[in-house]
Amino acid sequence: MPSAAETRNTFVTRALEQISHQCGSQKKWSQVKASSLYVLKYLKDPSNQQASPGTVLSLSFVPLRLAVESKACKIIEIALGCLQKLMEYSCIPGDMKWSPPKLDGTESWMKAVKERHDKLKSNNPDDESNLLISQIVTTISDVSSNFTHDGVQLQMIKALLTSVSSPGCDIHGSTLKMAVRNTYNIYILATNVTNQTTAKASLKHMVNIVFQRMESVKQVVSPTFVSSTPPGTPVRIGNSSIASTSGIALTNRSLSESSQVVVEDDLWLKEMVKVIVDKALVEVSAEEAQTDEDILNQDEDPTLDSKKESFDFNRALAERLATAAKKQPVGTAPVPVLAQRGSSKNVLHNVDDAHVADKLSFPSRFHKDAYLLFWSFCKLSDKQVPDTAQEDSIELKSKMLSLELLYNLLSKSGPTFQSSENFIRVVKRNLCLSLLQNCVSPVTSVFKISLHIFLALIQNFKEHLKREIGVFFTNVFFVILESSNSSTSQKMLVIHVIFKICDTPQTLVDIFVNYDCDLESINIFEVIVNNLSRILKARSSSNSIELLKQEQDMRLHALRALVTILRSIVLWTEKFDEAATPQVKSSTDAAEDEPSPFQATEVGDQLTTEEDDDEVEKALAFKKEMRELMSLFKKNPKKGMELFWANKVVEKDAKKTAQFFRETPGLSKIAIGEYLGVIKPFNQEVLAHFVESFDFANLEIDEAVRLFLGAFKINGEASVIDNTMEKFAEMFTKANQQAFPNASTAYVLSFSIIMLHTDAHSAHIKDKMTKEEFMRNNKGIDEGKSLPEQMLSDIYDRVTSTPFMLQGGDKEDELEPANKKDKKKTGVMVNLVDVFSSDDKKRAANYVAESRAMLQKTKELIVSKNDDRSNHFFHASKLGSVKPMFERGWEAMLPAFSVLLEQCGSDQQPIIDLCLEGFKRGVHISCLFFLDVQRDAFVSALSKLTFLNNYREIEHKNIKSIRVLIDIATTEGNRLRSSWYAVLRCISQLEKLQLLGAGAKPDFAFLEVEKTNAGHKVSRDEKSRMKQLEVLNSMTVANQIDEVAISRIYSSTAELSSEAIVYFVKHLCEVSMEEIEHSSPPRMFSLQKIIEIADINMGRIRFVWGQLWEHITKHFCRIGTNENLSVSMFGIDSLRQLATKFLEKRELANYNFQRDFLKPFEQIFQGTNSIIIKELIVRCITQMVHGKSPQIKSGWKAICTVLSLPQGIKQNKL
Repeated sequence: MPSAAETRNTFVTRALEQISHQCGSQKKWSQVKASSLYVLKYLKDPSNQQASPGTVLSLSFVPLRLAVESKACKIIEIALGCLQKLMEYSCIPGDMKWSPPKLDGTESWMKAVKERHDKLKSNNPDDESNLLISQIVTTISDVSSNFTHDGVQLQMIKALLTSVSSPGCDIHGSTLKMAVRNTYNIYILATNVTNQTTAKASLKHMVNIVFQRMESVKQVVSPTFVSSTPPGTPVRIGNSSIASTSGIALTNRSLSESSQVVVEDDLWLKEMVKVIVDKALVEVSAEEAQTDEDILNQDEDPTLDSKKESFDFNRALAERLATAAKKQPVGTAPVPVLAQRGSSKNVLHNVDDAHVADKLSFPSRFHKDAYLLFWSFCKLSDKQVPDTAQEDSIELKSKMLSLELLYNLLSKSGPTFQSSENFIRVVKRNLCLSLLQNCVSPVTSVFKISLHIFLALIQNFKEHLKREIGVFFTNVFFVILESSNSSTSQKMLVIHVIFKICDTPQTLVDIFVNYDCDLESINIFEVIVNNLSRILKARSSSNSIELLKQEQDMRLHALRALVTILRSIVLWTEKFDEAATPQVKSSTDAAEDEPSPFQATEVGDQLTTEEDDDEVEKALAFKKEMRELMSLFKKNPKKGMELFWANKVVEKDAKKTAQFFRETPGLSKIAIGEYLGVIKPFNQEVLAHFVESFDFANLEIDEAVRLFLGAFKINGEASVIDNTMEKFAEMFTKANQQAFPNASTAYVLSFSIIMLHTDAHSAHIKDKMTKEEFMRNNKGIDEGKSLPEQMLSDIYDRVTSTPFMLQGGDKEDELEPANKKDKKKTGVMVNLVDVFSSDDKKRAANYVAESRAMLQKTKELIVSKNDDRSNHFFHASKLGSVKPMFERGWEAMLPAFSVLLEQCGSDQQPIIDLCLEGFKRGVHISCLFFLDVQRDAFVSALSKLTFLNNYREIEHKNIKSIRVLIDIATTEGNRLRSSWYAVLRCISQLEKLQLLGAGAKPDFAFLEVEKTNAGHKVSRDEKSRMKQLEVLNSMTVANQIDEVAISRIYSSTAELSSEAIVYFVKHLCEVSMEEIEHSSPPRMFSLQKIIEIADINMGRIRFVWGQLWEHITKHFCRIGTNENLSVSMFGIDSLRQLATKFLEKRELANYNFQRDFLKPFEQIFQGTNSIIIKELIVRCITQMVHGKSPQIKSGWKAICTVLSLPQGIKQNKL
């Protein structure tokens, strides 16, 4: 195996021979050729074989740099290829100094090399420019300023990628940024699609490597890890290993300088660049073959670059940039451009980050590198892009690339990234503001990638972004959904985001726990469900096929999201052991300690109290109660405060009431102002304590007024304003004795500031106050002296530039503008026709104006003072967390499923399947938590959609509804309870249709039916129509419904729980009675099933059987006394069969089960007037005595009672 020196010399010799050959006799390349021959001679001299690597590399770098600067494409490619190979095989250590080569001679090129070194050499020994690898990266980067040749660009990409990915190079800081920056620039300005795609893939790989190294550093520098590592043991970092130099913790310097990086696989790095390029070419082919599919189909990696039109490749670079600058609208951000040679300004340098990280501390240089890249991409993504920007414009390409890189980093972020305070700070201060701007962009590609980034933030950073996530939902996504000006694609993308969030059970439950259960937050989960439901129920009056198709697609996506919510709730319940399923708790179970349903993730916010499954419900109840009290306080502050005191929310104490006003989020600032403005002793005492709660120290007086008036809205009466500002001036003077020793001065100036603010920001005042007028009005207010002009000038500028804003306040007014205000104008709320039929250009213009206002307001909310109390994030960890979720959402879900399933056609299979899944999961959740009202509502609605209980044609969707209902009966039987009535009633109707479809005679055909005139009269045509529908439906049901599945419901009742079988028999008896009394002629299907069920379950314990027989007894007594003799006789004969079977069971001594079982005969005998029925009972009793007398024990009492009853009857026959 060749040594490192031999490998290095082989690469250099081969490259220099090719370069000298390419130079030929051209005079302009004479220096390149001369230097190449000089180094070749040096390398071939045996006496130089022992030269140090630094000397050889510094000397070899001279002709290679001259070759790169030759402006000859072929020569440049050879030189870049050589440098790339040297870095690939770790021939250039990252810590090798750039030393001046010793050149023996006076040739012109030697003199130029010496002058260059003296000029570029830094006197600072720690400067990165003194490293050889830094000079190499700089040389490679300089090529990008002069060449757009495809081959040169591709070779540059490979070399820059190798400089970052090679463990031996170990570049950091400005050198790393230079490599990333120039790869970024190549993508932005490349004219070859292959090079563009290769540059993007390489750039993503570079950035991933930087962040992977940062994540790996923690494993190496950990004292626990290193203390157990023997010296010299290779420590794994990704695909490389680092030798531990000692048994103590490794420092950053030992990582990068002292440690020897070893590549485990010699072919790994060699093949890496080839794999990246090949992958890029495959991506290009895939992009070219991609069709214009739905914008929501791409979920994993939202690379949104569609096919781009080719530029005029013959234009010079300067002409291209000049043209781009001319197209730039006035007032927009500068176009990020590629620098000219020798300039330090380019795409990434437009981000002013020279000293951004100098004041921050980092565990290692790897952390600082990752931080600088992430910060730079955030700033680049925040650059303004004109709304009319073309897809191939530099501005849009730069923004899209930065957003894609951010998405790539956030979606694959590791624990170090997700927990670092430095990175979290950038996410909050930079990324969220950038994301906010891009989420309201009219450019679909920007909007889409921004939504993907938001999903990545929720997935990996939600613990740190509770407040920001809430603002995005309330002020961006909900506004887009409810606005008639947002486009259909924007609404569908937002729905897709909601779908992805709801598809993760943990995230969905966390949102509910942290927002819907938080007093300070809007009910995000509830609003999501309501918005999706409104979209499903909204109707469009458009006749356009295209618009109807868009409406249908939107509904389908909304329906999918709504069903996914139920699906996630079910998946959440499946995470827990079956023993954790809510059951009737014993006192022992209730006394057991259980872990908290929430797990705090903020430091210092660990819950110490033991919480049970009711904690979420308690939080919701408290929030609901507080919202009701706040609403009343908003309408009537006096009565509202009395209720706050009565409910012990706050004590009736002036100081505590003032504290309550200051610290309680959601209280109406207007109502607070009204309460404090009342001229009564207690109110004024509260006002005094309220003013004292502010800290005005070291604030300018206008800033203090802004802070003060941001906490409440002062009453407009002059006396109230005067009284309030007097107290303000007193407190401000106490806090700023040196600046304002006189309270009257502060009082007059604060009054003047309020007047200036009203004048400057009132739309009704046309003639605004000038600065000179303001200063003249305040002349001599300081005891005859004037205040400094500069101070008054600054006050005027600040007050007129930024209006006073109420901080926090009523969440309904502030965070739900589209939910509470102007509902008639929101497209989702009433009608989708406005969304699909309005003029596209007009709607787009309105959306731009609307988004600007929305952007400004949301920015103010994000950058406003952050209250740590409202930013604590909890991870839900209890099964009971999802019960109140379902209780809050089912009322919106059920009508949506019902209306959509009833309105859709049988050809809309996806909608039918999703609606039925929604019904099925809704029933399952209701059964799981024993929510009787919700379960009955879902089952009842589904049973109506089967069309079995009305005379309407049964379609394919109704058949599927029947199958789902049967499946529910089979799987949820133990928890259906009262819902069994609706299920059994449908099965009864289903059996009737199946008999008609099969051509068999129904049971009532064998009964004698008495003709009556009861009931309403039906016309002959109506009867004919009903008969035809019945026949048609019977054929449909007979062909598509499995009778075995229906029979299984009854045959499997033995597997039902003791409680469930009682409910089943009870409601089966009710259905049976309905068949007999309300059918003409009466039907006996359910009565027969009662006999069958009683026989199957006769083996149950006596206690359960006694409950069953109680319901059966009442039912048979009603049947036995029925006016229809055929029905009565059928019932008594059925009772006889059951009694005969029961008497076969052995009865223990002193028990009375037989007597209770035979008691119905006695009750029927006494309740009927029919001699025929009485005679039948006597015969039945006689038959049982003759056949089962040995087994009869306690039953003799009932038998004797029955046989003694006929003695008082004077009919000879009986």
